[in-house]
Amino acid sequence: NTAISGTLAVTDDFNVNSKFTVTAASGDTSVAGTLGVTGISTFAAEVKLANDNALVTHTGTTGMKITSTSGYVDVESVRFTGLSIGKDGDPNTILLANQQVTITGKLDVTSDVDIGSAKFVVTASDGSLAIATDKFTVAGGSGNTAVAGTLGVGSTLAVTGAATLSSTLTVTSAATLSSTLGVTGNVNVNGGKLFVTASNGNTAIAGTLGVTGDVTVNGGKLSVAANDGSLNVNSGKFTVDGTNGNTAVAGTLGVTA
Repeated sequence: NTAISGTLAVTDDFNVNSKFTVTAASGDTSVAGTLGVTGISTFAAEVKLANDNALVTHTGTTGMKITSTSGYVDVESVRFTGLSIGKDGDPNTILLANQQVTITGKLDVTSDVDIGSAKFVVTASDGSLAIATDKFTVAGGSGNTAVAGTLGVGSTLAVTGAATLSSTLTVTSAATLSSTLGVTGNVNVNGGKLFVTASNGNTAIAGTLGVTGDVTVNGGKLSVAANDGSLNVNSGKFTVDGTNGNTAVAGTLGVTA
């Protein structure tokens, strides 16, 4: 046993049973066993681990923190700068905050997306979308869209195909139709002000009927000319000239008074 209370100066290599060696020329030190350090270790250069499956293990009772005085830590090609995660040249791709993650770039997901335990689901295979299971769904294969609640449209609603409504259509503003409106049931305007019976075409009008063109009933059985009000019953059987009032009766004129 050797006890040295002062400085041990060695000018040549230092070797302890080949398990601990110090090269005098360079200061390189090799430790064959475990190196236990109870204080702070300061390394001026790189720390290299030669083991094929190297592992850094923390055995303390609390956490392990890796910090850098330069402001960031690189792990492989990933850079950690405070609460930002990215890479060299683009360090702020992912920003962490209190219960919040902000992604500034493009997020590519190759599997299904499930947010809030099926509250918002995107199926990766075809892009189908489902909100709250069935409250709003879009079929990725066909584009069919189902809305369980009210659909509010603040601007123009353009529909290029057929629209099928299983319930009442309520329109609170003007409706413009650029093509034919086909109705197989009765037509009821404002509670009976205009009513068309689907089975026979009978039409009831509660107000005044204004006609700006000629009126022809049953293929000319009764006609009224719009330009002067001339009246013609059954192709000349009874006529009234709207310009002068001349009246022609083809049959017998019966006068009781």
